[in-house]
Formats: sequence, C-alpha cells, structure tokens
Amino acid sequence: MGNGGGGSLSAIASSTVRINELSGDLTVNQVKIAQSGDKVELKAHDNITGVSGNIVQGGLIILEAGGAVGSLVLFELARSSRLRRSAAGLYWYAVGERRR
Repeated sequence: MGNGGGGSLSAIASSTVRINELSGDLTVNQVKIAQSGDKVELKAHDNITGVSGNIVQGGLIILEAGGAVGSLVLFELARSSRLRRSAAGLYWYAVGERRR
C-alpha cells in the first residue's frame, strides 16, 4: 500500500505479529494474537496511528515510531487487570477488563 492511500493494518496470529513500516505512517485497525500468544511489535518510520475503534492485543506490546504514537487501544494479555496509562498517554486494559 502506498503512503497516503487511506488503508489500515489488520493482522491476527496465533503467536507473534511483527510489522515494520519502512516509510511513512502505520495506521492500525486491529492487531491481535491468541490468548497464549507472545507479542505484538509495531514499528513505523514516521507515526503510528489508529482508526476509530482500533485495538492492539498482545502478551507484550512494543511500539516504536520515528514520530508520534497516536491514540491506540491496547489490551495486554498479562497478569495485571488494572487500567494503565503510559507517559505517552496510551491506555490499555487487561483482557476481560471493562473500560471506565
């Protein structure tokens, strides 16, 4: 897909998802791994953004952007069930947790 094409990423896997956008922005729709899965790793040359209603679900979620990381809904398949907020303003919940 070319830069500025208006598309978004959707990926579902049993174990690991690794995406590296070599130029421009990476726009996320949904990226999920199975409950027993390992990690989701998203990298973008410029920005990582999400469409309305996006979700990123993984045991370990790694986001790396040359620019900004936009508004993404992150579900961590982990031990804790508390609402978390990163310094970048990202929010995520453990699977099964209700949004507040």
